[in-house]
Amino acid sequence: MAKNEKSEQNQFRPDFPKQEEEILLFWKKNKIFEKSLAKNKDKRFIFFEGPPTANGKPGIH
Repeated sequence: MAKNEKSEQNQFRPDFPKQEEEILLFWKKNKIFEKSLAKNKDKRFIFFEGPPTANGKPGIH
């Protein structure tokens, strides 16, 4: 592999804001949240909770 090819490979920078927009659009277009509510409609409680910190483990409640 030539030196310039290797340096070009390391130039990749993900566009996180764009990825977030695409994911949110997918969720809205496919009604993902609504489907999650419908799937659990007969359950008495539903908890949507992530980890308390960015690197923590999700809680079980």
